[in-house]
Amino acid sequence: MKNTSNAAFSGNCELDDFEPCEADEAMAMMKGGLHKSMAYSAVMIGEDAADAWARSFVESFSHTTQWYSNMDEGAPLTVTSATFDLCIVAVDTASSAIGYLLITDED
Repeated sequence: MKNTSNAAFSGNCELDDFEPCEADEAMAMMKGGLHKSMAYSAVMIGEDAADAWARSFVESFSHTTQWYSNMDEGAPLTVTSATFDLCIVAVDTASSAIGYLLITDED
């Protein structure tokens, strides 16, 4: 996927902007964000492709990974200057790796 967003991380992004979540929750949020646009729910990629991409991302980290998202009870805690954003962060304590998926959308 190509980054076509001009949105930048907010300068005031804090740890409190992210909520802990389980790996399956992170995978479901990624799948949804990849499958349909946040602004108009337009299909961006097929559901099977979105599921495969999200599953691959989650499975690339160990079982000790701590997962976080900027979603709080279904409402986003905005971390970019975009109208809509979804950010999933993985902190793998076994390998000391960090990864994230950031999806932005405009209305």
